Amino acid sequence: MLNFLKKHSEEISAAAALLGVVIASLGFAITIHQLSLTERALRASNAYQIQSDARDLAQEMLLFTELRAAIRGEGAERELLPRMREALWRQHNFFLSVFRQSEARGLTTTVSDAFQRDFCGFVAREFVALQWEVMVRQEMLTEDHMEMRREWCDS
Repeated sequence: MLNFLKKHSEEISAAAALLGVVIASLGFAITIHQLSLTERALRASNAYQIQSDARDLAQEMLLFTELRAAIRGEGAERELLPRMREALWRQHNFFLSVFRQSEARGLTTTVSDAFQRDFCGFVAREFVALQWEVMVRQEMLTEDHMEMRREWCDS
């Protein structure tokens, strides 16, 4: 047996090295697959949380009859109460957080695209667009908000 090992030591070393490369490659592939699964789970979790937050914001918006009417184009000339403007501001900040998640690739393109359409449709409404400009002048909205609108709605 010892003679056999001495005689074939080069072949044994080559086979062991090849086996090491195969095992390392398999380990690397399994690691990549696990990271992919983790990324998908994180995106799904992000989407769930964002949808939950969106439902909460929608519930809050339902409380403001005048704001809903103004967004629909009924009575847009009325001045918003501070609490109502804050609700609209929170809506814009919510979309900004979705935009940031999207930019960081923390959301699937399907979820990101759906919120992008929602945002652009929302800010395209005459009353919301007018309030956007008021909030920009009052410095309630930042350059990040403007970047989001440019990236999502002007392209």
